[in-house]
Amino acid sequence: MKNVITFCLLFFSIALKAQEFKTLHFVPKFESETLVLQKDYNLNGIKIKLSNLKFYISDIRYYYNDSLICTSAQNIYLMDVLYANSFHIYEKRSFNFNKIKFNIGIDSVTNTSGIMDGNLDPTTGMYWTWQSGYINFKLEGVASTSPAKYNKFYWHIGGYRYPFNAQREVEISTKSANFTTLEIQLAHLFTKIDLSKLYQVMSPNTQSVQIANELSALFRIPQ
Repeated sequence: MKNVITFCLLFFSIALKAQEFKTLHFVPKFESETLVLQKDYNLNGIKIKLSNLKFYISDIRYYYNDSLICTSAQNIYLMDVLYANSFHIYEKRSFNFNKIKFNIGIDSVTNTSGIMDGNLDPTTGMYWTWQSGYINFKLEGVASTSPAKYNKFYWHIGGYRYPFNAQREVEISTKSANFTTLEIQLAHLFTKIDLSKLYQVMSPNTQSVQIANELSALFRIPQ
């Protein structure tokens, strides 16, 4: 009987501790639907099919009433739509927050520190070996307005040197809770970017900056 009571106390202690953990859950969306690769979407008469989505989230900071409470235990996360678990960030600490700030992409110091491992390993497909720099945000697919062969488009957004710095900050207010969902509304990009002109962006340039300027608006709290 004593062992049973001890087990129950231990179980509830772990359960209560787990409730203190904070989770950020990123959900890629296309309008009202959760993103499905290779699915046909129609946006204002444009037929779109996405085949790849990867991006870096870095320097996550948690605030309460504009006061910095803490930063994420890990500095850089790679979100890859092929790996659902990569869209969950677990903070194994207890704290309250009502605002989140983070960066989309990699800072200049990391970009100039040479080849690394883990999330920053070049084998992830997020590193330009030809110019020694990271891709902050990668989106690929097919769109009916793209003039490229087979209507393909490639948006590889990166760059850390002026005037083509493509890292962008996101600031979102939220309720203080253990579980926060952030939608990534990809359809927004296709309402702001003309695919008939910007269909092959694969290096730091003015076109990359144009797309980078829209990335912060993708992230929002679900209504």
